[in-house]
Amino acid sequence: MITTGDVKLRAGGFKKKGKLILHEDGNFQIFFGYNKLLLEEVKAFEGSRWNPETKSWFFKDSQRNRFQLDYLLLGDPYARFDTPLIDCTSNRPLYQHQK
Repeated sequence: MITTGDVKLRAGGFKKKGKLILHEDGNFQIFFGYNKLLLEEVKAFEGSRWNPETKSWFFKDSQRNRFQLDYLLLGDPYARFDTPLIDCTSNRPLYQHQK
């Protein structure tokens, strides 16, 4: 879950303070001090653009950006994939690679 307001962002092995805002027009706005590693991550967002007047980055609210933002906000976006596999039974015979 992505929260707005004051946040801590992952920058290499360090945490960097920042501020995240979700606007009603479907764009995120993010503020943070200069950090080269974090800057490269934010530039990789879909539709990212720099606003020199507010000294912040804007990017659109998309599924890809939310996944990347969850990682930067110290979350684990892969947690839902680390669940045990569901045991399934089939009415027809299956090859070994289909099981």
